[in-house]
Parts: sequence; structure tokens; C-alpha cells
Amino acid sequence: MIPIAWTAPTNGAISAAVVIAPMSKPENFAEWHGKLAGKIVLVSLPGSTDEPKEAAFKRYSDGDIHDLDKYDAPQFDPDAAALRAKRRGFSLKLDAFLKAEGALGYVKRSYRDNGLVQGEGYDYLVGASPSLPGFEMAAEDYRLLVRLAKTGPAPVVELTSNARYDDSDRNAHNIVADIPGRDAKAGYVMAGGHFDSWIAGDGANDNGAGSVVVLEAARILRGLGVSPKRTIRFALWEGEEQGLLGSRAYIEQHLASRAVPAGLNGIDAYAVWPTAYPITRKPGYDELKAYFNIDNGSGKLRGLYAEQNSAAAPILKEWLSPFASMGAGSVVASKTGGTDHVFLQSIGLQGFQFIQDPLDYESRVHHSNLDTLDHMRPDDLRQAAVVLAGVLWAAANSDKELPRPPLPSQPVVTDPFKVADPNE
Repeated sequence: MIPIAWTAPTNGAISAAVVIAPMSKPENFAEWHGKLAGKIVLVSLPGSTDEPKEAAFKRYSDGDIHDLDKYDAPQFDPDAAALRAKRRGFSLKLDAFLKAEGALGYVKRSYRDNGLVQGEGYDYLVGASPSLPGFEMAAEDYRLLVRLAKTGPAPVVELTSNARYDDSDRNAHNIVADIPGRDAKAGYVMAGGHFDSWIAGDGANDNGAGSVVVLEAARILRGLGVSPKRTIRFALWEGEEQGLLGSRAYIEQHLASRAVPAGLNGIDAYAVWPTAYPITRKPGYDELKAYFNIDNGSGKLRGLYAEQNSAAAPILKEWLSPFASMGAGSVVASKTGGTDHVFLQSIGLQGFQFIQDPLDYESRVHHSNLDTLDHMRPDDLRQAAVVLAGVLWAAANSDKELPRPPLPSQPVVTDPFKVADPNE
């Protein structure tokens, strides 16, 4: 088990019988009214054991990379976005309901089998964080508790959490460094990765790996004593796991702002920011010529996602060409999400993510108690640092600039006949 992030400590041990009360939406609350006082509540369905159809550890074949070369037409569905926003607030509503009912704490099932736990939580708000102790339990152990509770007297469990956080300083602290360019009017190119992490493991692959690749690329270029045409900027972002807070702050300070509704914080602002209009460009908007992000574990780099900018693909291919013999020569059309290049893409700037060998990143390591140093791949990381340094050097000296899409504007509804299902 692991405490769910931002939930309250137990202030000593709590001991009580469990009650199986799966709840996934507020409509479920009425069924459990008056039945949870003095209990530890199991709030997830137990599910069934996972039987994976693919190996947990994988490297990309040429065919796999070819399959990534696809263009997906953008979709805009405001009804679906509103429904997702409603679901995001459920965990705080659940916490309030359980507290009002007199429950002592709650436990949810890990979303992966084989003893993995994550402890993810996205409900930090100043003065409004969850009030009850919350835990995530390994799937196999959670199912054991459910079986025992269904076939006999409810088991009594004892839980202790002394997890605490200090939010007296609510500023995040990005780390930014430059190799100055010769031409002050030529703008800059940039590489970045985030250095915050979840607490189940070391945060070694997510995203210590990306951070050390950025640092090593900087060391390589600085050690060569080179003087690029454009400034090369290196950034380590804070607050990525709570909604790309560090990179968003950089964008809002230097590049562009969006009309995000007042009062939105954390993960709610993350969800709304890419679709908030209008976009207001700042004086530094045109100075950023390219940004390259590292945040998919410690697998070797295999190329770049063009992020559906087909006009940029030939230049990206040219910059990668010296590294084809190292396995890093591919450019694919696919769009990627979930990390610090996303908000750049959403305002029409050139933010790119590298293709990386997946290894066991998504299957076992990502955010889990296996995200430890021994799951990093040193040779892959060395290759990645060399490729990143080379691409940055090419981008900083190229006479070509990557073509940009138009500044995004409010889209129209893609499918006016589609209606979001509120019961999903």
C-alpha cells in the first residue's frame, strides 16, 4: 500500500472493519448513506487478474515505428470536455461524502497487477485538499480483502500514514541555463525535461532519465567549447506531474497567454488551458525556434514525432540524419501528449517529443514503485544525450527555420450530431 498523494495523514493508527462500497460517480452515494460510519471503505471494484497479451519489455522494430507515421484529424467536442471536467472533481466529492458519513479512511485498488502501486493523486488545492486518509493497495491484496469480506466477517485492518506536505511556499522552481548564441536576433532553440516525480519509487525514469539526458547534452556542447548561431537553452521543469505547471509558467511569462477562467488551479487548469481562447502572443513568441522534450523513460531515442506538422518533417529528418546509424533517424507524423511540449504545440509553437524505445516504461515502471535507478538503461541514456546534443546543434546553426502552423483560434464542433453520454 501507499498513501494517495495529498491525502491526510492518519495521526496514529486507525483500525476498523472494511466495507466494500464501490463508488465512481456521485449517483452512487445514496446507496451507501448511513452505512459507512467507523469503517475503512474499499471504493474500487476488485476487477480480475490481468493477463497481458504482449511482453512487458519491448524495443521498437522498424515496423512499429512505421505504424507511428500516421495523421489523425483533430477533433473538438465541447460537450465531452465538459463531461471530463465533471469527472475530474469526483474524488474530492467522494472525500467529502465519506467524511460526512463518518468513515475513517478509504482504500482504492491499484490499476496495475503484480504488486505495483503508484499513489497518484491530483486533488491538491490550497485549503481544500482531501480531508480523509486515502490509500492505494496492490491489486492482488485488494482482491484478497474483497474476497474475505464477501465470504465471511469483514476483515479488520490497521492503517498508518504519516505522509505530510508543506505548502507554505507555493512557487515551483524551474532551472534554466543558456549557451549564448552569436546572433542575438536569431532566437533560440531549447531542450527540456521535468525533474519532479511521484513518490512510490525514485522517479528515476519519470523523469530523472529525461533530466540527466538534458544535463548531459548541455555538458557535451559546453565541453566542446562551441559557439552556436542561436542560443541553446536548457530547462528542467518543476510541477509537470501536477499539470505541466513549470512549463506553463514559462510560456505565460515569455511566449503567450490564454483566456483561462479565473480561479482554476492544478489539473483543472491543465485540462482547460489548451482549449482556452483567445491566445495572446507575447514579445518573445517568435524568438523560440524549436523545443525538444525528453520524458518517456530511459529507452534510446529512435527519432522524432513531427506532431502532425508535415511541413517540418523534412528539416527534422535532416537534423537527425547523422544519427541514423545509431537508430535515431526516423520522423513520424503522430501527435503525442501528456508532457511539457504540449502547451507549446497548442499555441502554434514548435514543441517536439522524441520517439523512445518503450522498454518496460508503461507496463511496469511509469509512476510505480519500480521506478528505481536499476530500471534505467545507461547505454540508452548515453545514446540519447548524444542525439539530443546533435539535434540541438543542428537546429541552433541551421539556415532553415521550422515552418509553423497558423496561430490557433477557436475551433468549430467537429461532429454536430454527436451528444456526450452523461452515464459513461
